[in-house]
Amino acid sequence: MNLKNLQQELFERKMNIMEYFGVAFDAFKILLKENKFLMFFSFLITFFTVTLVVVVQILKIVLEIGGWEQDVAAGLMIMSIILLLFNMISSFFKGYFFRKVAFKMENNKSNLKLSELFIKVVITLGICLVLGLVFFFVDDKVAGMLNFLLIVVYVWALLYIEGYYVRSFGLKESIEYSMELSKGNRTRVIVPMVLTVIVIILEVILLMFLLKDESEMITVMSILSFLVFLSITAIIIVYMEILNIVIFLNVENDYLKNKGEYSKFNLKNRQKNDNVLDDEFKSETENKDDNLE
Repeated sequence: MNLKNLQQELFERKMNIMEYFGVAFDAFKILLKENKFLMFFSFLITFFTVTLVVVVQILKIVLEIGGWEQDVAAGLMIMSIILLLFNMISSFFKGYFFRKVAFKMENNKSNLKLSELFIKVVITLGICLVLGLVFFFVDDKVAGMLNFLLIVVYVWALLYIEGYYVRSFGLKESIEYSMELSKGNRTRVIVPMVLTVIVIILEVILLMFLLKDESEMITVMSILSFLVFLSITAIIIVYMEILNIVIFLNVENDYLKNKGEYSKFNLKNRQKNDNVLDDEFKSETENKDDNLE
């Protein structure tokens, strides 16, 4: 499938959940062919993020099992700081990735507005840092309640938050837009997310099974198995990011089509276009009236 056929498939009608997987896979292949540099860096950044997350979690488990050992605690602190800094840097690329892929899929030739995107990412990072500080100072029970609350908020209002990066919306406007798109469309995002979590859990189980006889020492087999696990997980996450964009664009297109609008413009541009059309219509009407007189 080429890009033109993908666009036709994406914007022709509202697809079902299983169709999204096929379209996202086609988009994945097109991006690998036409945007190799973008996809390579997306994989690389995701790979290192997953690696850091796994290492931090392993160190936490070692601390819980073996007690508070100074070397492990110091290692955990260092890796956590590296993970935080890396996430801050990689967030800018991920924001760019979302917008670049979405614009390509909808054949949007508009300027990517990187300065605007930079501000959006800074705002997002600020919110994440505040939440991180809150979790750092509360106990496990409160943290569990906050996690549950965040999940509820996400499912209620943030399932289609991709609009924050893809469209020229502010944060409040993006949340309102996400809530509009979520009406009747929540399962379109939730089902793929659940399936992805199941696949990654099965990956972890398989990795543990492969390494069960090598837990006492590090071998070539254990290193290779670990690298394969990280690579597959990174590829799945990149694919899921593309899948989320596919779902967002298709649901948005159906939503706007029902409103008699076009998905290739953001709301502000559509309002400007509507105003221009209204002015042109008024001008033509006045000219006709003058001719009749």
